[in-house]
Amino acid sequence: MTVANTNSTHGQSGAVEPLKWPKYFQDYVDDLRRRPPAINFSIPYFGAEDRAYRDVCAQIKKRTRCSLKAWLRIDQRYVVARELSALLARICRWPNDFFIPDDPFEVLCHSALFLDDFPMMDLCLAMIEQFEIRGDEISADDWTGLLKLNLGQVVDFVILRMPGGIP
Repeated sequence: MTVANTNSTHGQSGAVEPLKWPKYFQDYVDDLRRRPPAINFSIPYFGAEDRAYRDVCAQIKKRTRCSLKAWLRIDQRYVVARELSALLARICRWPNDFFIPDDPFEVLCHSALFLDDFPMMDLCLAMIEQFEIRGDEISADDWTGLLKLNLGQVVDFVILRMPGGIP
């Protein structure tokens, strides 16, 4: 998957830190990722996921519209970022859409292990429609690979696949 280079917001977004899984959940996810896939499906996952979701919601609720200054300027990248943020907030039921470029897409999609892939599938379909991306040109590996990127990189991924690409 090719993604345009993106500027980090470290030092540019003021006091706004990228979202992150709570430590207890990250430790839990890391432990599950070390196990063979067949074992993961037998482990109760949703209780910890619900608690982590509430914890990430608390991080998001602390943000204000001022967080959007992390995008630096109003241009196509900002417009796509705002539209994608609105999709994420609606589909993943976040309390607002004040996301910054360094926010991990995995956290924004609430898909640490890709076990609950229905929101991710809804998001992929909404992105294809919203940004007029040709879905047949993007592999399943490309979609799951997005979970390893930050929001700024995903915005660049989307722009590269939109009609006309980057102007």
